[in-house]
Amino acid sequence: MFRALSTTCSGVRRILVRCLIVALATMAPVWVPSLRAQSAPAYASEAVRALFLINFLGFTDWPADTLPQNTPYVIGVAGSRALEEELLALAEKRLVRDRRIRVVRVKNSRDLAGCHLLYVSPFFASGDENSPTAGELLPLVRRQSVLTVSSSSTFLQEGGIVNLVAGDQGRLHFEISTNNAKEAGLVLSSRLLALARIVNPSPADGGR
Repeated sequence: MFRALSTTCSGVRRILVRCLIVALATMAPVWVPSLRAQSAPAYASEAVRALFLINFLGFTDWPADTLPQNTPYVIGVAGSRALEEELLALAEKRLVRDRRIRVVRVKNSRDLAGCHLLYVSPFFASGDENSPTAGELLPLVRRQSVLTVSSSSTFLQEGGIVNLVAGDQGRLHFEISTNNAKEAGLVLSSRLLALARIVNPSPADGGR
C-alpha cells in the first residue's frame, strides 16, 4: 500500500514539475547572460547574437505610430543568413511584450519598410556577398525609428545605435550611442543603458 502511494505521489510530482517548467518557459523573458550581470559566458555566436536582439526589443520603446497595438515586432537582417535562421527559430516560440516577432531578410531599401530593429552584419558569409552594408543602409533609416545594431568598431560613428562587441573569451558586450537613439526617436530602458558602454561619437568622429 505504501509503495503504491509512493508511486502515485511520485507521478503527481513529475506532472507538477512538468507543468511548472512549461509555465516558466512561457512567462520568462529570453535569457541573455550579459543582461544578468554577465555571471556566465556568452559566446559571440549567431545564436547568442539572436538572443541579444530579441532582448533589445523588450528594452526599447518605439513611438506609438510606428508600433501600433496588435502588430508584431519586425527584425530586419542584412548579411547573415545564419543569424536570420536563429531569429526565425526563436520567433516561432517567443513573444516580447505580448507581441509576435517577424524576421525579414534585407536585400534592398524596400525590405526596410516596417522594420523596428535592423541588424547589419559586417561579416558576409558565402551567399551573402551582395548584401547591403551599414554604409548603404544607415543613411536610409536616418532619423527613422529603427533600432540599428551591428558588430563593427565603426558602426556608432557611422550613425548606428547599438554595437555588439566580443570581449574576453568571446563574451558579448554592447555599446550604445544614446545620441543616435534619441535622434531616431527611441527610448532605451535605463536597465539596458546601465549594462552598456555609452559611446557618443562627435561629428568630427564621423557620427551623424
